[in-house]
Amino acid sequence: MVELIFRREADALRCQKHLGAPSWIKETRIERSSHYAITIEAKTGREMARLKTCLTTFIINEMWKGWTEEALRTDYYYDDPEEVGQICAIISEMRSGERPELTELLTDWDEWGHVLEEVQNLLGHPAPVTFDAFATFRLKKLQDKWREMLGLAIDEYKMEQEYQVFIQMLREYLASRGQRTDTIHLYPSRTGFRFFDGHYAEVTKEELMNAIDKRLFFQHPLYVDSSTIAPLLSLAPRSIFVYGSEEEKIVTTLRNIFEDRLDILPVSYFPDPCIPLDLANE
Repeated sequence: MVELIFRREADALRCQKHLGAPSWIKETRIERSSHYAITIEAKTGREMARLKTCLTTFIINEMWKGWTEEALRTDYYYDDPEEVGQICAIISEMRSGERPELTELLTDWDEWGHVLEEVQNLLGHPAPVTFDAFATFRLKKLQDKWREMLGLAIDEYKMEQEYQVFIQMLREYLASRGQRTDTIHLYPSRTGFRFFDGHYAEVTKEELMNAIDKRLFFQHPLYVDSSTIAPLLSLAPRSIFVYGSEEEKIVTTLRNIFEDRLDILPVSYFPDPCIPLDLANE
C-alpha cells in the first residue's frame, strides 16, 4: 500500500487518473485543514514499477501547468486568465518541441530520469507522504528548470504582444495612405527583395528612397526597415506579389501588414525575360 496526501482535491483527482493501480481517495484533517489522501494498492514488483512510471508521467505532464499558473499569479502578477493561458500555451509548445528556437536556449538535463529517481525514493517511504512537501523539497531542481522555461515563455509572450501592437500600428498607417500605387512585384535576391512595378520594370533604390515617407522612421525607428517595409508602406500598392516562401519571417510580417493585398507566388512564376541579368546570375 502507498498513501499520498494532497492539499487540493483537484490535484488528488488528477493524480488518481494517471495511476496504474487500484486506488481510492478520502478526505482527512491535518492542522484543522482539509487534505485528500490517495491510498494505492501496489503489492507486486510489477505493480510498483507501473505505479512509478505513472506517477513520473503525472508529475512531468500535469504538474507543470498548475505550478506555472500559480507562479504567474504570485510571482509575476499576471491576473488576466487570457494572458496566463497564452503563456501556458507557449510553454506547452516548447514542451512538445514546437518552439525549437526557445528550447535550444534551455540547459540540457534528464527531466524524466531525475523525476523517476525521486518517485522511486517516494514509493520506498513506509509512512504516508505529503505530496506538496515532496514537490517543494524533492522536486526543487525540476521546479528550477520549469522556472527557467517560464522566464523564456514570458519574454516570448511580451515580444509577441509588442509585435502585434507594431503590426496594428502599421495597418492603421497603411489604411490612412489608401492606395497610391497599382501593383508591386517583389523578387528575392541575396541582399533582400528587389522591387518591380506592374509592368515588371525594376524600381531603382533611388526611386524607393525618394518614395519613403520619412515619418515612418520617426514613429517606428526600431521596427521599420528601409529596404522593404518602409517603401511598401509608402507606395501603398493595391496589389503586392511576393515571389518566394511564406516561411520566411519577412514574408510573414508582410502578410500580417498587407493582408489581402498580398499574394505569395513561386519564384518560377516571375517572367524570365523581366529578370535583370545580375539577378539571373545569382
